Amino acid sequence: MIPSSISRILTLLGLTLAAVSVQAHPGHSLSDVSVAHLLTSPDHLAILAVGGVLMLAAAQLARQSASKRLLRHGGAVALIGAALLWSLRA
Repeated sequence: MIPSSISRILTLLGLTLAAVSVQAHPGHSLSDVSVAHLLTSPDHLAILAVGGVLMLAAAQLARQSASKRLLRHGGAVALIGAALLWSLRA
C-alpha cells in the first residue's frame, strides 16, 4: 500500500501535468487573435472550465487552509467565468 503522503504527491503531480498539457487548439498564439475570440471560442472556454475543475480538485488535496481557500476561489471563478462567457456567446 502507498503511504498517503506519496499518494498525495503523485496526485498533485498528475494534476499539475494535466494543467500544463492542455491547450485549446493548435493554430495560433494568444497575440494573433482578438480578445473576442479568446472569450467566446468553445475551445478556450472548455479549457477555462477544465482549469477550474483541476483547481477544485487540487484544493481537496492541499493541506494549508490558505492554499485550499485560494484554489477553491480560483476554481470557482474559472468555472463561473466559463459559464457566464458561454451564455454571452449565444
